[in-house]
Amino acid sequence: MHAENPDLVVPNSIILRTQSDVDHLRGLTAISGDLQIGASTDIVDLTPLADLESITGNLNIGQNASLESLAPLARLHCSVRSVAIVDNPKLINLDGLSNLQIAFKFACRGNTELSDINNAPMMAATKYVDISGSPRLADLGGLCNLRGVEELRISGLTNVIDFRGLGDMPNLSLMALVKMSALNCTIELPGLQHLNTLQIREMPGLLSLDSLHGVAAIRSLELSSCPDLAMFGSFQDTLNVRYLNLMDLPKMESLDGIDALHHLEGLQIAGCSNLRDLSALADVTNLRDLRIQNCSALATRSLPSDMPGITIVGAESCGWSERHGRISPTGWTRRALN
Repeated sequence: MHAENPDLVVPNSIILRTQSDVDHLRGLTAISGDLQIGASTDIVDLTPLADLESITGNLNIGQNASLESLAPLARLHCSVRSVAIVDNPKLINLDGLSNLQIAFKFACRGNTELSDINNAPMMAATKYVDISGSPRLADLGGLCNLRGVEELRISGLTNVIDFRGLGDMPNLSLMALVKMSALNCTIELPGLQHLNTLQIREMPGLLSLDSLHGVAAIRSLELSSCPDLAMFGSFQDTLNVRYLNLMDLPKMESLDGIDALHHLEGLQIAGCSNLRDLSALADVTNLRDLRIQNCSALATRSLPSDMPGITIVGAESCGWSERHGRISPTGWTRRALN
């Protein structure tokens, strides 16, 4: 570790694990490599890094049990490939990072006291964003400029979220909403012209899909581990869905409402233990591929008999012995979503 030295430039990556490590870098202005702060039990003050203006590698701040503020990093004014802020239990905001530009990936996970991301780094060019495990976070306005993002994961936020604060995301292809108990609020997702895949996972309290708005472009929808989801609801404007994946939905007994998905071509159903009736599929005229696994209540075939041209995979696990259409013993290869 370098001693204190004004205008210090470090030619290599740095890992700081103690407050003493931080203190010895007072006067540091540039790092030609990565900066990793943590894991640490005693780093509490980043003031010795207040002169730091640039790093050429990645910024990782993780597993710092006592760190409350990143504000001393406010002079960082550079572009980095990725930033990870992970498992810092006392961190309450991202002040100090607003002058950073992220070119590829931003991960902010497991910061349990984080309640404010209004001074998040600039992410107009960022491709992947993961905001997870911050139950106090209620405002996503700090992510308002995600025009380049292609994949977005939001997980473990228990407050009511106004998704409109995300703004326009014209390049977003995949969005995952996970472990959000307040998801029954209206979900308005404007500006998602190219959203291809929407994943909704581990959502206790989600009763139907009536609250979804602004996702008319999605072609692949996954609903999994939603213990209270008993019905589709109106589907609102998710009518262009071509591939539907239903997994571990113990309260769902029928597929009523699925006929609204006029373009549906592929359907996977797994672990829906109370699903008893497939008759609603009679009106899904474009359905060609059906995968069923571990749906014990479907021991008696309820699929309409006048549905030619369907390949059924995995029916053996439901106790089906007779054949319908073409039952394949092998797994489905994921079809290209094009």
